[in-house]
Amino acid sequence: TVEHTRKCRCSPSTVGYTLQKYRLPNSWEDKPRSGRPRVSSARNDCILIRMSRENRQCSTRTVCGLLDRGLSSYKAVKKPLINERQRLARCCWAQPHKNWTARNWKKILWSDESSFQLYPPPDNVRVCRRPGEALSRACTVPTVKHGGGSIMVWGCISAAGVGHLTVCDGTLNSAKYCAILETHMLPSAHALFRQGQNWMFQQDNAACHTSRASRTWLQEQCIHFLEWPAQSLDMSPIENLWWIIKRSVSKRKPKKLEELKACERLVGNMLARIRTLLCANGRTTKY
Repeated sequence: TVEHTRKCRCSPSTVGYTLQKYRLPNSWEDKPRSGRPRVSSARNDCILIRMSRENRQCSTRTVCGLLDRGLSSYKAVKKPLINERQRLARCCWAQPHKNWTARNWKKILWSDESSFQLYPPPDNVRVCRRPGEALSRACTVPTVKHGGGSIMVWGCISAAGVGHLTVCDGTLNSAKYCAILETHMLPSAHALFRQGQNWMFQQDNAACHTSRASRTWLQEQCIHFLEWPAQSLDMSPIENLWWIIKRSVSKRKPKKLEELKACERLVGNMLARIRTLLCANGRTTKY
């Protein structure tokens, strides 16, 4: 048996089982096995595989049970909807910036607002339970209507670190936004950039950002701002920082600010973001 095992390069149990089948009459072929009989033909399998690839939102569990073709069920990634006009605008914005170096991007002050809910909705929570435990406290996820309230905060970062973070009271209009720029944005810029250093201010296309009053204030302060294409959250490093903060808040550690020191790394990959955007022809990216 050892000699057969070495020649066939298989386990002794396999060799012994094969020899036993060979010695017995009419036992060479495999006997019918137990289990659910196959309900689909090879042609139907190919059709189901093709349908699953064309429509990723349909369930692939049945297909995976029929044939192992590398298809699995995953949670869909949420990305902003980009129409054709916005896609072209993103490409036009990326072209003149594709040759910017890390030194250029370190001169940008990135800003944004973000909303934080007191009780954010659960995200795809799975539990292990026995039959009859569906309503037990350990197997349920408590929810609060409208998230139990939320707050809007404004913040800014650069490659040098984090600027001011302030809570926006009520609806953010042009007057309140100009006040934030004066009391929080300017002090942050003075702290993050050297005196006399040229820097640019980044903001998205929210109504209070692009209003006449806000643009007039920036011009009066001789602040140059970076033109920004719509639906381009994936190009702003501060969006990654908001995710870090929200993750800390979800863990009930809102004062753990050492994670905010990742600003330089976030800003440092702007060249990769631009290249990825151009390769995607203006469509959504992984960032």
